[in-house]
Amino acid sequence: MCKYLCWLLVVVFGWGILGIDPALALAPDIQAIQQRGVLRVAMLGQDNPPFFAQDAQGRLTGVDVDLARNLAATLGVKPEFIRTAQTFDQVTELVYTNQADVAISKLTVTLGRATRGLFSQPYLVMRDALLLNRLQLAQQGLQNQDALVNYIRQFSGRLGVITQTAHARIARRRFPQAQIIEYPHWRDVVTAVEQGAVIAAFRDELEVRQLVLNQPKLALYLKTAVLSDSRNLRAVLLPWNSYNLRDLVNQYLTLEYGTLTTEKLLAEPG
Repeated sequence: MCKYLCWLLVVVFGWGILGIDPALALAPDIQAIQQRGVLRVAMLGQDNPPFFAQDAQGRLTGVDVDLARNLAATLGVKPEFIRTAQTFDQVTELVYTNQADVAISKLTVTLGRATRGLFSQPYLVMRDALLLNRLQLAQQGLQNQDALVNYIRQFSGRLGVITQTAHARIARRRFPQAQIIEYPHWRDVVTAVEQGAVIAAFRDELEVRQLVLNQPKLALYLKTAVLSDSRNLRAVLLPWNSYNLRDLVNQYLTLEYGTLTTEKLLAEPG
């Protein structure tokens, strides 16, 4: 007991001599943000509604933008959006190299990314999906639903994806026999499917379903297929040593935010 008291006195007086508040010393990652006065948020430079986009007045809006602002308010600081990254992999690099405190950019949770940083609990749960060229399906006699399901399970055709994204890597693992063709932007992938350069595009179900909902005529020659056995999680990415900040983000998501789904996002007005 005497040894414990002596150790406690040494700790308390030691912090006092150094001029450090012991309470603050317990959370150096949070303390650094509060002393700086801003939460540095890495976010893709290209707009991706409903997650992040500039409105007609030039204001940044969206699901991820609101989440970042609320987290900053919880910390008592202002958000600083860093949008220099042109790919999702470049967004993660900003966190890995400590140029950003968090990445809130519709990031997919992957084991590869988790080896270099910390993920929060997911704030959005989705599935993966395919956007298929109806004409090419018909030419292969795949109008029957059962035949289409079997074809997708053993997919070996040309599959379009966005370069430097989690889906580009997931596609190679899920469809090992497919010929993966990478494009710089989603619109390029969709155009490739329309023109028959690839038989299908691979992305999350929200982007695929939202595309057809916004452009109903596309359904005449493009078919959507949601992969029911898939699970696509989106979360906040933090530096590997930001354990306290990660815990705070998780508490915020649990107590204030909840978990989004594709259905909830599609039901949002606008």
